[in-house]
Amino acid sequence: MTDITDKARFYQKVSLWPRTTKLNYKGWLSNFENGDDLELAKKILDFFVYYSDDLVDQLIIAAVGRCGYKLQELNGGWSYNDFKEKCWYGFVPGEHPHDSDSGHIFIRKVRDVLRVDERRELKFPEILQMLASESTPQNVILVDDFVGSGSQCCTAWNCLKLKTGSTLADLCMKIPHNIFYAPLVINHDGYRRIKANCHNLNLETVHILDDEYNLFNSKCLCWNNDPNLYKRGTEMILRKSRVVGIPEDDVRNPLYIRGLQEQGLAIAFEHGIPDACPPFFYWDQNGWTPLIKKQYPR
Repeated sequence: MTDITDKARFYQKVSLWPRTTKLNYKGWLSNFENGDDLELAKKILDFFVYYSDDLVDQLIIAAVGRCGYKLQELNGGWSYNDFKEKCWYGFVPGEHPHDSDSGHIFIRKVRDVLRVDERRELKFPEILQMLASESTPQNVILVDDFVGSGSQCCTAWNCLKLKTGSTLADLCMKIPHNIFYAPLVINHDGYRRIKANCHNLNLETVHILDDEYNLFNSKCLCWNNDPNLYKRGTEMILRKSRVVGIPEDDVRNPLYIRGLQEQGLAIAFEHGIPDACPPFFYWDQNGWTPLIKKQYPR
């Protein structure tokens, strides 16, 4: 079997992975001594999934395209130009909205990849205002890269309000607007939470990640249904994490040792890595060399 270091070298050569300044697999592997720890780290690295910008661009086309199939059913006909002329675009704000939110990246991709006029792009409060002022159903597509727990979407749908007190859920009860949430990748817990709590919201995605993508689940594909490998691998992650001070006292902490709310994912995008991933991948304190940076300048 080809060693992961050979694969990684090839991935960087053909630009499937970025340069070492963004994804430092050699530096990250240097965190592990020779022997079992290093072999386990190599197995985890082989399991790690990286979404380059080129791949993200293709995924956003696919995600928005899925919304088109549903819009065709709802509107009795739908064309490519309708995406540009009959849709509004935005993103779900974070729990603490900030200019560095990945949604800002994705709304720019709507403009640059899908060639949508920026006048069709609205901030979340503007979407609420627009829908409140319209007497006919509108089409809105909210784009995103990744959804973990789904709590941000549920909050945005049910709790964020206009000054008049109307939420997206309220506005869609009054007029049957066609609102879509189209993240590229979504964890299964988030998918279920959104489907259960965001009535009338259309959820379309390219990939749903089930239990087999959680490193701390015995079903995880990384461990090949081998209980001994699972035990050794998870013990190593936790042990190495504790040594460098990664917190483990609150599952709601974005820096939680197993990833936010114990999601345990091993994925990253070129613009950063989700909180659902253990800090083991991106920690940069106490002598630990990160595999990938947590966030990049927007």
